[in-house]
Amino acid sequence: MQVTERKNYDSEFCGSIPLHLVNLIQPHGILLVTDKALQTIVQVSENSQQLLGVPADKILNQPLASYIEQSSIDEIIGKASTWQVKERIPLHLSIITPTGNIDSSATLFLKEAYAMIEIEMQPQEERAGNFLELYQEVKYIMSALKEADNSTELGQIAVTEIKRLSGFDRVMLYQFDKDWNGTVIAEAREADMEPYLHLHFPASDVPKQARDLYLNTPYRLIPDRNFAPSRLIPVLNPVTKAFTDLSECTLRSVPPVHVEYLKNMNVTASMSTPVIIHSQLWGLISCHHKTPKFPLYEIRAAFELISNVIATQIMAGEKEMYLRNKSRADRIHARLLEKMYASKNFLEGFFSKSPNLLDLLEADGIAVMYDGELKTSGKTPASDQIKQIISWLQIQRVEKVFATDTLPRLFAGSAEYASKGSGLLVIPISFRKGNFILGFRPEVIQTVEWGGNPNERIQFDPDGSTYHPRNSFATWQETVKHTSASWTADVLETAENLRTSVLERILSE
Repeated sequence: MQVTERKNYDSEFCGSIPLHLVNLIQPHGILLVTDKALQTIVQVSENSQQLLGVPADKILNQPLASYIEQSSIDEIIGKASTWQVKERIPLHLSIITPTGNIDSSATLFLKEAYAMIEIEMQPQEERAGNFLELYQEVKYIMSALKEADNSTELGQIAVTEIKRLSGFDRVMLYQFDKDWNGTVIAEAREADMEPYLHLHFPASDVPKQARDLYLNTPYRLIPDRNFAPSRLIPVLNPVTKAFTDLSECTLRSVPPVHVEYLKNMNVTASMSTPVIIHSQLWGLISCHHKTPKFPLYEIRAAFELISNVIATQIMAGEKEMYLRNKSRADRIHARLLEKMYASKNFLEGFFSKSPNLLDLLEADGIAVMYDGELKTSGKTPASDQIKQIISWLQIQRVEKVFATDTLPRLFAGSAEYASKGSGLLVIPISFRKGNFILGFRPEVIQTVEWGGNPNERIQFDPDGSTYHPRNSFATWQETVKHTSASWTADVLETAENLRTSVLERILSE
């Protein structure tokens, strides 16, 4: 156990690695790069010999029609041009090989100057079953999710049903916080799998570069961590004279450090599907398997649908909560407006009996500095400490509503009154004159259980040439101090509305 202030566990180093320019793919599929017109193959993965029976150098600069039926190519061009589709286009192709045609799942990516086709050879034992049966299963899961009463129930239904549908040994719903640390909020697992429910994982486990890539890919699949990657030949894309951007490719290879990470977790196969809300990464559906596993393309597509339903349900719950909170805040705001305009000194209405500013801003303490006069209510730092905060805000030129739940991380010396002011909400009236409304929240000491020591998340070899992930995921406790309950988005909106009302009241004098 360690007692500490809340830390930033993200990694600038890991987040700066260009994962999309690795020039390597996983070998369970082939990547073809063609000219923009989908006529000539200009780049190919070197594993073509193993999967197609044709070496890469024999495929380069050949017509695409030599390996994909011309009728299929015409269909691809038609799909891409009819509605000017720019995103990934799923395909079912019959691939021409020396020993006969092979059915495959494929995905087309249209770039400005070239096109890419990912081709996956589905193992015979994983061939698709009855489409109607799969469709009915997915519809059942989607219906069950829509009946969930809260996010906890939603998450448990999702992981339980996804595990049943996919057969993964462990399925988790993993949510990011504002610092990009993740928490497992729901889990379904085999009895011999390590439990991770409610454990936290540092932001460096999914660094910025990887998080950004999840916004462009519907899932990240690693069927077997023990793969040998395949290069693209030639190394540089002949069309762009640069590395081919593999951001959207599901075949994109995996950094050695992540392979080591999976090994340390005793996981051989993994798959993660992003949950995206308001165009931002909210979390992941994360799946693990003890042995190699290649889920059907249809199953992976079902994950996308289920992820969308999860996102929709979470947004609906957030909207319901927002409307409920907004209705409450609007009622209190209206009462305070009446008091502001009824009093000669409009500030008096803020400190009258309930409802007052404490109620409106959901704060434990309120301080208002206006024209050199300081008034407080509730639990606040001492007057001289508040004045120091105001001087700091003036130096920082804080002109907009601002909030923090970790003031001691930002303002030196504020740790001494953390018990009353770890959280600070700032409503500037005039920062030049030092006129501010401040809301305070007390320290809430938290005990956080991590999956492994987050301080050992990255370890470098003595010569600095190679780095490694932590090798233990045993529960590690951290007691976090100098942190308050977070200020929610609806409270910040209420604060902005209050600021507007106060400025209008001042102008009316």
